[in-house]
Amino acid sequence: MWKSYISKSVAAELSLSAISKETVAHTLFGGARTEPKLLNKYHVKLCSLSQYEHPDLEFDFLDQDVICGDIPRISKGPILKELKRNTIWLSDIGSDCPKIDMLIGSDIYGKILTGLVKQLKVGLTAVNTKLGWVVCGKFDDSPIQIDQSASILCAGLAVRDYNISDLWNLETIGILDAQHNLTKAAEEEIAHEQFLNSLNRNEEGRYCVGLAWLGNDQQLPNNRFVAEGRLFSVRRKLKSLNKYGDYDQVFRD
Repeated sequence: MWKSYISKSVAAELSLSAISKETVAHTLFGGARTEPKLLNKYHVKLCSLSQYEHPDLEFDFLDQDVICGDIPRISKGPILKELKRNTIWLSDIGSDCPKIDMLIGSDIYGKILTGLVKQLKVGLTAVNTKLGWVVCGKFDDSPIQIDQSASILCAGLAVRDYNISDLWNLETIGILDAQHNLTKAAEEEIAHEQFLNSLNRNEEGRYCVGLAWLGNDQQLPNNRFVAEGRLFSVRRKLKSLNKYGDYDQVFRD
C-alpha cells in the first residue's frame, strides 16, 4: 500500500477538515482493479509515544469507510517475554481484533523509520519507528490458523480526473484515435467525408474505398504468401485423406 488512510469515523471524531480531494483506484492482489472513488484528504498530526525523542509528525491521509479486515494482535505469551528481554514495548496487544482506523502506507513509512531493527528468536522482526515499535514476520510456533491470518497487497492508482473507461484507454494507447470523444453525428460526418475523398477506381476499373479507420497514406500488407502456404497445406491434407477430388468438384460446381 503506497497511500496512507484514515477511517471516516475517526476523521469525523477528530473533527478533521478535508484539505483536498483525490480520485483513487486500487489494483488488488491477483490483478483485480477497483472502480475509482473520490476520497477526502486530511492533514493529520501524529504524536510519538516518546515525545522527548521524536517531535510530532504531520502527514496526509485519505479517508475510507473500511480500511481492511481483521488483523490479529500479539497476545500475552512467549512473544511478549521475548520482546521484554529486548526492551521492546508495544502499545497494541491483546487477544481481540479491534477495527483498523489508520493505515500508514509506503509514502510515510520510510520517513518514520529510525534504522533500529532487531531479529527475535521466535522468528519475528522488530522494527523501530518514530511512532514506536512495529513487529512483523511469521511466528515460528504461531497458533493462528491460516484462515485467521491477514495480508494486504495492493497498489494505489491515483487517477485524478479519470473515470473507469479512462483506465481502459490507458492500456490501449496507440489504438484509439484522437476522435474517440466526438459525438456520433460528428463521427458519421467525418466517415462520410472520408468515404467520398477516398473513393476511386483502380486500373482494373474496380471501385476502391479506403478503410474508415486508416489514413489514405496507409496500405494493407500483402499476405499472399501466407494464404498460398495455407492453401498448399490444406491441399496436401485432403490428398492424404483421398478427399481432394470431392472438394475440388464442389468448388467447380
